[in-house]
Amino acid sequence: MLAVGGAGCVLLAVNVAAGAPSSSGRGGFWPMQVVGLVTYGVVGGLLVARRAAGVLGPVFLVVALSQAASLFGREYGVYGLQVVDGLPADRWLFWSHTWSWVPGLLALLVVVPLLLPDGTLPSQRWRPVVLFGVCAIAVATTRWATTPYELLDGPATDAAIGPNPLALSPGPSALVGGVAAPLVALGVVLAAAGLVARWRRAGPDGRRALSWMLYGVAVTVACEVVAMATASVLAAALAVGALPVCCMIAVSRHRLWDLQLVVGRSLVYGGLSVAVAVAYAGVVGLLGGAIGVGTGAPIVGTAVVAMLVLPLHHVLRRVVNRLVHGSPEDPHRVITRLAMRLGAAVPADQVASSVLPDILTEVSRTLGLRHLSLETADGRIFPDGSPPDGPVQELALRHAGRRVGVLRAVPVRGGLTRSERRALTDVAAQAAVAVHALALSDELRRERERAAAAREEERDRLRRRLHDGVGTALAAASLQADSVRDLIDESPDEGRAVLHRLGAQLRDAVRDVRAITRDLRPALLDELGPEGALLELGARSSTPACAVEVELGELGPLPAEVELAAHLLVAELVTNACRHADATRVRVYAHRREGFLLVRVSDNGRGTRAAAGASPGLGLHSLRRRVDGLGGTLEVWEGPGTIVEAALPVPLR
Repeated sequence: MLAVGGAGCVLLAVNVAAGAPSSSGRGGFWPMQVVGLVTYGVVGGLLVARRAAGVLGPVFLVVALSQAASLFGREYGVYGLQVVDGLPADRWLFWSHTWSWVPGLLALLVVVPLLLPDGTLPSQRWRPVVLFGVCAIAVATTRWATTPYELLDGPATDAAIGPNPLALSPGPSALVGGVAAPLVALGVVLAAAGLVARWRRAGPDGRRALSWMLYGVAVTVACEVVAMATASVLAAALAVGALPVCCMIAVSRHRLWDLQLVVGRSLVYGGLSVAVAVAYAGVVGLLGGAIGVGTGAPIVGTAVVAMLVLPLHHVLRRVVNRLVHGSPEDPHRVITRLAMRLGAAVPADQVASSVLPDILTEVSRTLGLRHLSLETADGRIFPDGSPPDGPVQELALRHAGRRVGVLRAVPVRGGLTRSERRALTDVAAQAAVAVHALALSDELRRERERAAAAREEERDRLRRRLHDGVGTALAAASLQADSVRDLIDESPDEGRAVLHRLGAQLRDAVRDVRAITRDLRPALLDELGPEGALLELGARSSTPACAVEVELGELGPLPAEVELAAHLLVAELVTNACRHADATRVRVYAHRREGFLLVRVSDNGRGTRAAAGASPGLGLHSLRRRVDGLGGTLEVWEGPGTIVEAALPVPLR
């Protein structure tokens, strides 16, 4: 297509320079053909390259090819018949120009409106309308192919061209023309009806995009009517170029076909090329007479162009980005820069306080979104506020296969385009890492708070036990020692009795101190290991009033913190059940399964609530904190008796 059109333009210039009387350059419709080739070739090529809008891209390319073929056919024939002494098939190629433009131009009127904007028909019921339009195009093409040359618009043909080889006599020619005109008119009406029907069923965003296309079709029809009635070259060029221009406006303003990035870059480099050419030609034209057109002016022109390229490119890029994207910067560069900032190593508190809100605001502004927010798995929202009314598009934030949050976007019009979703996906990938780091930081802070609270509670427990137990016993022993000193001379027998009671109290105090040290790190664990320590604990705790049964599965090697937590858990629960819940039977079961140490203690006592009120030990609250500190779980079932089950994670070594 480009080769045919380019060859036609070259031959046009050659024929005009040679003074060929039948060239399109002498009053023909070559501007219409060049405009059709460029506009529909560019738009159709973009659609085909991006695989957008279904069959609309190939149809646009057919329109461009028809204009290129018509221009090349006429100029090739003129060159062969009026400039040189003949070329192969020159008369037939000249004849082809009389009708090859018709299918492309009439397709804009009777077929393309039915396919706008996505390249599909409004429904299957419109297929007969397309078939009717194709038939109308075929009849109209036949009419132009059989019209004598002297009746065609444009430069008159001379004797060197010869007559139309397929011209009909006046009667049949008038009949074909009389049939073609109403068929084309009816096809235009039906195609417009299809576009209006699609517009009425579309939503607000779709209507805004279709409004530009309706405007383009209307301008095309009006200009074509004027061109046929007045043989106006300008009207014919406007008829061909109106629809693709309106399509580009719909792309830039309403994100039609997701071509904003391609259109933006095309406008930048196309505008830069035109500006460079104009600047070069202007410099050469202005300075050619003074310093010569052979060497001096071209050198100066090249230097001027070289100095203007970078500043002009920067200005054009900002102007086009503002036109297409609503922002003076390229959205994808902005998104990449922001994603790198989001992935940079910064303190977690700074991520939550400034980095995430600032980046989300900047991304929303760059992409022209109505709203963009991020919600973490724990319910925190950045930035604060609820999304406005509209279709909310969500992108899940995942880290290591686990969902850590969601990114919510509300586009200005319709849904997210592919480029917008791709840009937000890049942001979401970096945001997931930042959100995961933020969650880890919060969890670490909470874990530190829990550890500090557990340490304070353990200190309070030790203080109470030392003060209320050992401290009280030692204070009483001190008083009794004073009594013995007073009685030893006056009443030796009574003094010995007091001394005997004092010894018993001191022995009880020693046992209490040993019990406290066992709670810190029971010596049984070091002497017997976790299995033997649990069995010994059950044996020592078992009494005629409360039988304790211990059943162990395969425990394997355990970390010190896990075996200590399990032993203290069993000791506390067994003590509470026997001493405070009036249980007569306690069962302890421990085994290892799937990376966890499972400990289960059940009894037939009055329950943990009754026991907790009198327990001097850790209590369920302290036990739960100890288990949580290891990343485990603790569950309690009350019924007839009590069942407490703990799952302590065992890290792989």
